[in-house]
Amino acid sequence: MLTFFHAQYTQDVLDEAILHFLDEKKDRNGSLARIEQVEDAINAWGIGKTKGNDPELSGFRFAFDREKMSPAFAADGWYHYALEFAPVGIMETISVRRSLNINLLADALGLSQSEAA
Repeated sequence: MLTFFHAQYTQDVLDEAILHFLDEKKDRNGSLARIEQVEDAINAWGIGKTKGNDPELSGFRFAFDREKMSPAFAADGWYHYALEFAPVGIMETISVRRSLNINLLADALGLSQSEAA
């Protein structure tokens, strides 16, 4: 999906917005309460955008990356988060299934369905 320009653009905008928001959280105590506050704030913003407020975004999830995080990272002041998102898809290829239905001749000839049978 990232071969489409709109998906790349959506990713860039999300990255910039989230990084800008996180700038004010830097150099503060790393605690579970702060981690959850960051998650809640960014998810409220992103999920709000998926409720019809943004025509480019159909799914969003921001979470503290507990799998990647370790006590050594915390000691170094390095906190990991993960962002999952889904931009709205593009209708690049459109297929049409067609079939011949002779019953539609009844409408063209003014016949009712019971007479056509």
